[in-house]
Amino acid sequence: MPVVTDDKNLAISQAQQCTGFILAGGRSSRMGKDKATVTVAGRSMLQTAHDLMSHTQVHHHVVVGGRFADVHENTQGLGPGRAICELVTHSYSHCLESEDYLAQTQAIKGYALFIPVDMPFLQPNTVTTLIKLSQQHQRAYFYEQYYLPLVVPITFSNAIILSELVMQKPSPSVRNVIDAVNASAAKYRGDEKEFANINSPAELAEVLIPVS
Repeated sequence: MPVVTDDKNLAISQAQQCTGFILAGGRSSRMGKDKATVTVAGRSMLQTAHDLMSHTQVHHHVVVGGRFADVHENTQGLGPGRAICELVTHSYSHCLESEDYLAQTQAIKGYALFIPVDMPFLQPNTVTTLIKLSQQHQRAYFYEQYYLPLVVPITFSNAIILSELVMQKPSPSVRNVIDAVNASAAKYRGDEKEFANINSPAELAEVLIPVS
């Protein structure tokens, strides 16, 4: 389970509430510096992610991993898929210890939205649409061809599934997570630039080139 610096940040009191998680625990080896501090359009990518979360339908949000973390992964350096597994499992850990085992199996505690810190062009409406789809259909959702952002219902069954996934694959990919929780793919018809990952100086330079 992840080590949580402030347990109240992970508390979801109502079934329809969504908690946002900014995944910022990567090594940033290709960038050569902490991607959270990289500036795009005058703001650090971490601040941009904070701003995005503030304009979506999340109850609260936290930073996962890195220098500015509210939540640290239990085992660092194993990728965003592992972090997602740990966070979903931790968020539902009280049900793993519940005596009312069968009654808790299908209960939804809330929803978790995962976004990477290095996707600075994501728009609030794009993310909010995923949250609404997940709440409406009570299942995980992502956009076709893009594994993040991802919304996962916090359920007993998803916690068990992802716990077992980590046992089988200590460093699962986000695609492994999507397959494990049987997530649905939503269609996206907007600007593909929204999903641009800024992982290197070359990618940063490319997105900063003005369009003539």
